[in-house]
Amino acid sequence: MRRAKHRSGARWGLVLGSIIVAMLTVGQAGKVFAGAVPAIDSPEPGSANEAQPVILDTQAGGDGDASAVEISDQLPVEISDQLPVEITDQLPAEIPSVDADTGCPEDVGLEPCDSDETDAGASIPVRVAEAVDEPSPPDLQLSKASDADGILHDGDDLVYTITVTNAGDETATGVEIVDVLPLGGQGVAFPPFPTLAGKACTVTSSVLPGGVPHAEVRCGRVSLDPGESATVTVRVIVDGNVCGPITNVVDVEGSNEPGANVGDDNHAEATDEVACVPRIRLSNGGPSFAHVGDTITYVFTARNNGGVALTNIDVSDPKCDSSPTLVDDANGNGTLGVGEAWRFECDHTVTSADGNVVHNLARVTGDHEGGSVRDTDTHDVDVIHPGIHLQTTATPTSGPAGTLIVYTYTVENTGDTPLFRISVDDDKVGHVGVIERLEPGATAELTSQVTLGSSPITNVATATGADRLGKSVDDTDSASVTVVAGTSGGSGGDGTGRGSPFTGSAAGALASWVVALTALGFILLLSSRSRSQARG
Repeated sequence: MRRAKHRSGARWGLVLGSIIVAMLTVGQAGKVFAGAVPAIDSPEPGSANEAQPVILDTQAGGDGDASAVEISDQLPVEISDQLPVEITDQLPAEIPSVDADTGCPEDVGLEPCDSDETDAGASIPVRVAEAVDEPSPPDLQLSKASDADGILHDGDDLVYTITVTNAGDETATGVEIVDVLPLGGQGVAFPPFPTLAGKACTVTSSVLPGGVPHAEVRCGRVSLDPGESATVTVRVIVDGNVCGPITNVVDVEGSNEPGANVGDDNHAEATDEVACVPRIRLSNGGPSFAHVGDTITYVFTARNNGGVALTNIDVSDPKCDSSPTLVDDANGNGTLGVGEAWRFECDHTVTSADGNVVHNLARVTGDHEGGSVRDTDTHDVDVIHPGIHLQTTATPTSGPAGTLIVYTYTVENTGDTPLFRISVDDDKVGHVGVIERLEPGATAELTSQVTLGSSPITNVATATGADRLGKSVDDTDSASVTVVAGTSGGSGGDGTGRGSPFTGSAAGALASWVVALTALGFILLLSSRSRSQARG
């Protein structure tokens, strides 16, 4: 006979004289299989009352009816006295068949029986509770690979393949991948453009404090169904700024992945090797903008990004007014060691002959035992020409005392660079206002108003602004208003009731009109007298 095993591997027996909780299974062959949980106050193993698993014969009806079973006569008195008198309600509704070879009930959730015996004697088949599997939460797993084949060199390209898989039974949401590109391989090339699950990634680069360049590819957020995977490929160009091993690291996170599932499988790395051959790198820097007449300073950095020391470092630039000067050679030993950088500088005064862009091409060379290395770099300086124009107008240009005069100040940027904080001021009105920014070719207007007095007035206004380098430009314009005779605040003779203007310069003309009118009246008087005498 083989014995049944509980999934936990524990052996269950009946201990004589103990209080037990029993489960009875009745088979058609007329056997009752009894199983029990550990007895209360069980004696120690090896004692006279050690647990004794039993198999009990039943008294069944002629047709195998097990509606009533008599077992008390076949149990030890100590056990039968402690069993319930009525057990009918605990019997299964249907009687399972019995395996002819093992005597074990079939289809009652038992594990297979085996032929060995327990320490206490015959084994007892035990009903096993079926386990219910709960769905597992999202569990993200990440992998990364490089297609590099051997040692990389300056200008080589390689493709990183990143795959994220949801190993959980629930959908993972908010899945995001962040791939930090290594120094020496931060130039992302297209095509292909990196995408994850159909969504375009973002490629960014910056310079961290201390001058350390940083580049990353960020993909997501997307959702992954249970068992689903998504892949992104990133193609980069080796720039030769470093040599030796370069390591690309990538991490993944999901908004609903529990912390217990976040671990080493959320991180992946790929390491490649860049050849450490003799190499030098030149960086050419300087200002971005200048005016004609400005003196600009170029800064050159020569860095040994190869694998051997270099000597006889020389930097040249035809735009320099004099040869570049070494201002920092690190340790001062005259050798540009691996990873070491030297700094050179030179000056140049901008002239109109340089044009709108000062373009320079600098070169560096260095020697090693096997030969020499060289590199070049360029830098451009935009020559800017700020300009400003002011037009001032008065409306109306004349009127009687008490007329409201509105001044309009039109400012135009006539240069090729933006102007900032343009202040407009009027010697009669005072400060008019500020224009914060004015692009090349653009115009802006400000207004002010005064009440005309009894005397003509001339206003002088000035507009002053500065370009991106702080150079100031300004322009001046004026507007005059004359006073006309008439009712204060009334209208003149031009349809607005202002009448003809009267200024001090018009006094001579007025005297001529008076003389002419007086002469005309005298002539008319004489003519009238002559006609009277003729009638008389």
